[in-house]
Amino acid sequence: LSAVGATQWDPSSKIVEIFCGRGNGLCALETFGFTNIEGVDLSPRLINDYRGPYPCHVADCRALPFNNESKDIVIVQGGFILHAPIFALFNFSEFTTGN
Repeated sequence: LSAVGATQWDPSSKIVEIFCGRGNGLCALETFGFTNIEGVDLSPRLINDYRGPYPCHVADCRALPFNNESKDIVIVQGGFILHAPIFALFNFSEFTTGN
């Protein structure tokens, strides 16, 4: 996260991590001081393993359960390469505010 400038992001940013799995990335975001975060993963089993305080949604990244322009930042961490073909098909700009 430091490498992509997360230390410069507004701490009140609305962030969603896609392919969040067990929530390790959500925990990392929390250590950076973010509190308005959510996760999305296709696997209910992985999301069930998450024990943190932030909401996680079982959903396909091509049909995210958010209103347009409701998030400031959409991130992918970790196993992105496993999902690259899916990720390449989706435009996340409709969900972000552009801030």
